[in-house]
Amino acid sequence: RGRWPISALQRLRRAIRRCFRSNYATVSTVRSALQFASVYSAAPGTRCEACALGLVLVVLLLCEGGVVAYYSELQKTMMTSLQAKDLGAFSAILYQIGGVILVVVPITFFHTYAAGFLRIKWRRSLVRKLAKTYLAGNVLGQNCFYRLALMGEIDNPDQRIAEDARQLVDTLFALVQDCAWAVIAVLSFSVVLLRISPSVFFGVIGYALFCTIFATCFFGPAILHLQNILVQQEADMRYLLIRTRENAESVAFFCGGAAEWLHFDMLIAQLVATALRFAKAISALETFTTTSKLAAIVAAP
Repeated sequence: RGRWPISALQRLRRAIRRCFRSNYATVSTVRSALQFASVYSAAPGTRCEACALGLVLVVLLLCEGGVVAYYSELQKTMMTSLQAKDLGAFSAILYQIGGVILVVVPITFFHTYAAGFLRIKWRRSLVRKLAKTYLAGNVLGQNCFYRLALMGEIDNPDQRIAEDARQLVDTLFALVQDCAWAVIAVLSFSVVLLRISPSVFFGVIGYALFCTIFATCFFGPAILHLQNILVQQEADMRYLLIRTRENAESVAFFCGGAAEWLHFDMLIAQLVATALRFAKAISALETFTTTSKLAAIVAAP
């Protein structure tokens, strides 16, 4: 009496272990992302180019953030003039909005072009390094491609170099750009919110940080793990088809089409099961995100 049940203590220990494992996986993922980014940003031949492009993107993001903040002020003034039925003020606001549009067009163009240029250059550096290591590298006196074929340490290295490198660059770049834009947007609108109510400002910031940390630690590792499994299973399924095509004569001679089909059917069943688990995890994350957005107005004091 007065003690927790054994099952409750076990569930608590499991939850703590999962939390530590999730945090370790997150730190390991961030470390790996920084290593991949250093292939372009820290290389002697591309360091200056990467810094220059990054600086240009930061300046363009700051310009976009300033324009968005100014446009929100114009919208507020426009609604005020509409409520007051002030035609002169409303017409002046329309001219100012036209000026904002003229400023946004070149900023958006150069921002999109610079972002695409940086992604292409980063992917080129990463693919060249991976391909050089795979084709011309040596491990313990053996070629890397020969050692991987014998040991099977990395599955489908051709897909890792050609396709996964592109997805990695696109995902990391989009993540960094979204985080930078979120920080700029928060800083841009923080001044307005502080002038309205400091307590509301600190309440919203604290609530947003709590929701972000909770979603990252609770949903992030599971989604990342399932996504890695999906990529591996899709690669295995594609490799089976490629192997059948390259060895079509031998497969046909030994009447192995039915066996290959059974193997493919098993792989696609595993892929569908993993995809359903991934869909459940994404649905849970979207539900949490939508609920936290709706509850934000209640969380602010």
